[in-house]
Parts: sequence; C-alpha cells; structure tokens
Amino acid sequence: MLIYIAVNKAYKQDNPPCVIFPMGMEAYQFLRRLEIRKSRRFGKASVREAFFEGALITVVRCGVGPLRASRALDFLEFPPSLILCAGAAGALIPNMNVGDIVLASQSIFKDEPQNSIPCDSYLLDTLKDVCVKLRITAHIGKFVTSANPVFPRSDRLSLNASTGAVAVDMETHAIALKAHEMGIPFCAVRVITDDINTPAPPAPDEVRLDWRKPRELHRKLSLNYQRRHFLKAFDNAVHTLHDVLIAALRVQSRAKSRR
Repeated sequence: MLIYIAVNKAYKQDNPPCVIFPMGMEAYQFLRRLEIRKSRRFGKASVREAFFEGALITVVRCGVGPLRASRALDFLEFPPSLILCAGAAGALIPNMNVGDIVLASQSIFKDEPQNSIPCDSYLLDTLKDVCVKLRITAHIGKFVTSANPVFPRSDRLSLNASTGAVAVDMETHAIALKAHEMGIPFCAVRVITDDINTPAPPAPDEVRLDWRKPRELHRKLSLNYQRRHFLKAFDNAVHTLHDVLIAALRVQSRAKSRR
C-alpha cells in the first residue's frame, strides 16, 4: 500500500521520478541501461529502484489493462517527483507509422470521453523538444484508454471520431487519474507499434504447431510468421521509445541539479 506522508512541494521534487511500463517486453531494453538497486514483486507487478547515471529512479511494471494500471502507484513507498507512462500504442489516424512517438496532451477512457485529464505542460514540452533534437517523428494529441485491444481499421476510425483521440492504449488514463489525485506531474510517451491498418497478431495458442494434424501445418506456419513479424516490429519500435526516455530523464536530472 502506498504510504501517503505529509510532504511539501519541494520535498516531492527531490523524490525520484517514476517510469511506468505495462509489460516487461516494453521495459526490458530500458532496464538494461540502469543499475538496479532493489527489486520487489507484487503479484504480476514489479517495482525496481535503480540508478540512472547517478540519479535515483523508480521503474514500475504494472501489467496490462486499466485495472492493473490503476494499482501501479499503490506499490510505491513515497510519492514520485513525476510520472511518465511509457510503452506501446495503436494509431487511430492514418498519418502515424510504426516507430513514431506519440505524446499525450490529455487522456480519457473509451467509455467516458467527456472526462479528460490534461498532461503536465512542462513534461510535454520537454518530451517534444527531445524528439525534435533526436529527429524523431512525434505526434501530440489525446490518448484514449480501452479495456480491450482495438485493431480493425473501422473500429480505430470510429474511436477517433467519437473521442478525438489520436492513439489508443490500455493503461494511460488509469494512471493519469491516480497522478491527478496525488497532485503529481504526469505525461504519457508511447511508441506506435501498430498503425491503423495493422491486423491483430495471432495469439500464442493459435500458432502452436501440432504435428498430429498435418493439414493444419500450412495455416499454423503462416500465423506463426505473422506473429513473429508483429513482435519484431514491436521490438524495433521500442528502441526509439527508450532513446526518448533516456534523453528526457537527462534533461530532468540537469534541471533538478540546478535547483
């Protein structure tokens, strides 16, 4: 359970920043750049306290979906100075490509498009400047959080029309709500891993080969290729996300050292 303690704004600013990833495959490459000091598990979630270039940072892997994301901050011992929600997102507009960065200006739930939460303007500007310096294509717009994956092109276009969102994920707004309640600066930075035309990847059980059913082998091999292709593109896209995170954390660390 999160320990809520009486702290003033200056004390909060001295606490480590927190980066929250839904999945281990999104966090893995980022964690390799850190010196892990302490790691704790809470069911399927994990919290790592680490050093990033001499400065403390907290990294949370919360699990997939809004329910697990809503509990992400409950595992921290102290309120962080800021929260970055990082990971994959799906495009809801045609001009987004796999590997593009998308930054949240505000977030909503799919079923509650009228209740939006704005992201911190300073963090948003920092992330935008980093993308410009790294010459990485970045889009800024509203994020919509859905309890289920959204893949068919028609569903994506419909979701964009009903919410005005440019990207969809399954965690951002749930974390934004908690951050807003705690008064902690929050922003989401995601990488597009599936564009508006990307079909849903086959599930693991769909690609499992059964040599006792030779007539299904051709279809299973085709599905296996589709899944491997999706995961390879996913992994390549995440590299771009981590470059942005590293650069943004360096900016934040320099700003803190000047205070």
